[in-house]
Amino acid sequence: VGFILTVNDWNLLRRRAVGEDWGGSKLFQAAQAQDVGVINAGAFYMGLIAGLEPRESFQMGFKKTLNQPKLVGLAQEMYTWCKERGISVRELALQFSVNHN
Repeated sequence: VGFILTVNDWNLLRRRAVGEDWGGSKLFQAAQAQDVGVINAGAFYMGLIAGLEPRESFQMGFKKTLNQPKLVGLAQEMYTWCKERGISVRELALQFSVNHN
């Protein structure tokens, strides 16, 4: 295996790549030990933390059929917190995604 693709598993909203959903393992450390790359697809979690207001974003496309009030609420809190401080939630999400330990 040359690489692993994770989808929506490592971002500000969800950190499944290092939790129980991966058998409790540390995906990044395990991949590095095996010389396997990790491609992170979903740094913006379906657009929820991509810069648009999350409640608005989640009404676009197929997402409007999903029932995720807690997730949307958390994204909205992050968006508001960043906006109040003049921080781009999009930039914060991207930085989080690429700067892992």
